[in-house]
Amino acid sequence: MGLAAWRGQVEPPTRLALAALGVEAALVWRSGWDCPLQPLFRSLGDDRTLFELFMPAPAARLAVPLLGGITAIGIVLLGLRTL
Repeated sequence: MGLAAWRGQVEPPTRLALAALGVEAALVWRSGWDCPLQPLFRSLGDDRTLFELFMPAPAARLAVPLLGGITAIGIVLLGLRTL
């Protein structure tokens, strides 16, 4: 998407990526801003989130909202560039 924003063009792969991000955002929102797969992991006996494997728990809780915010900024910039 970064290349599409730089060029100011939205091509079919970019549209597909935007649609996938929209579905992912809806799932994350529905799960309370947490990983939508967390209930599956808990049913398998794993109480930690993916990000807790790589960073401390307080930082891991901020990972999804932070990365979502960065993605939202990129989508806004793409929209502004292609108008």
